[in-house]
Amino acid sequence: RRWPAAAARRLAVVGLGPGARDLTAPRAVDELRRASVVVGLDQYLDQVRDLLRPGTRVVASGLGQEEERARSAVEEARTGAAVALIGSGDAGVYAMASPALDFAGADIDVVGVPGITAAAAASNLLGPRWATTTPTFRCPTCTPPGRRSSAGCGPPPRATSRSASTTPAAKSATG
Repeated sequence: RRWPAAAARRLAVVGLGPGARDLTAPRAVDELRRASVVVGLDQYLDQVRDLLRPGTRVVASGLGQEEERARSAVEEARTGAAVALIGSGDAGVYAMASPALDFAGADIDVVGVPGITAAAAASNLLGPRWATTTPTFRCPTCTPPGRRSSAGCGPPPRATSRSASTTPAAKSATG
């Protein structure tokens, strides 16, 4: 968050989450309802139009126009409008927050509204193999024999008496 001058204008950079409506954060919904102008990719705007107040102005653009969207959102905020610049996932992760901050000056109060990243959503879809209930299983050196840690690693492999050069695969590879 950038601390603005006394008579600042407000720009909320809003992460919508990974796409499913039930994964959109309540704070994101609040910001969308608060905004008088919403700027975003046309596909993302289609997902949230029903959340906007009647009379909200929508500024849509296509894929690849991220800098134009950010510049437009900052210009709208400078007019005194309550602006929401939307993006998928978390707007601060490889998204719209960086260009918005680049274009905004001290006169713009840029507020980040986090969203659920696609990585977080995907890891939860993968299920319990990515989680553990026992903290000791988080570290390979603490993982009991025969058990894998939550990071996908396990105890160190057992040392063998055979060197790599004497294995059948190594012998056949060298001729």
